[in-house]
Amino acid sequence: MPNSAAQQLTASDNGTSPQEPRHGRAIYAYQRPGPPRRHELFTEDGTGGLWTTDTGAPIVISGKAKLAEHAVWSLKCFPDWEWYNVKVFETDDPNHFWVECDGHGKILFPGYPEGYYENHFLHSFELEDGKVKRNREFMNVFQQLRALGIPVPQIKREGIPT
Repeated sequence: MPNSAAQQLTASDNGTSPQEPRHGRAIYAYQRPGPPRRHELFTEDGTGGLWTTDTGAPIVISGKAKLAEHAVWSLKCFPDWEWYNVKVFETDDPNHFWVECDGHGKILFPGYPEGYYENHFLHSFELEDGKVKRNREFMNVFQQLRALGIPVPQIKREGIPT
C-alpha cells in the first residue's frame, strides 16, 4: 500500500514488513508479542502510558528503566495478550504516527477475579531518531471495568437518534 495513509499489520509481520513507511521498525515491533523488550524501542527519556483511566488523569511511565519494569508487570497482568487488526496511520509530521487496533486476552489484576479483556485501542507514537519518545494509549475504560467484573453505570442519553 505505498500510496495509502494506513498500513495494515498482519500476524506474519515481524518488524521488517516490505510496506514499512517512514517510521521503520519501532511501531511494528511495538505491536508484536513476546518477552519484555518494548522498552528498548524508546529513547532513554521516553514516556509511555495510558491516557484513558478511571481517574481521568493519565498513567505515565517515564524512562527506559521504568518502562522495562512496566513491561514485566504488563506480561504478568496480560499473559496472553494479542494485538490484531493493526493499522498504522502516517501524519504530516514524519515523527508522529497513529495506530488503531484491537486487543484481547486474559486480565489478571491482583484483587480481581481472572477475566477476559477485549478492547479497541488508539496509540499515538512520537519518534526521535527512530526511537519512541512518547507513546500514548487510548481505550474504552468501561471495557476494562467489565473484564474485571466491576459494575458499569448506565448513562441515559435520551433523544440521541440511532
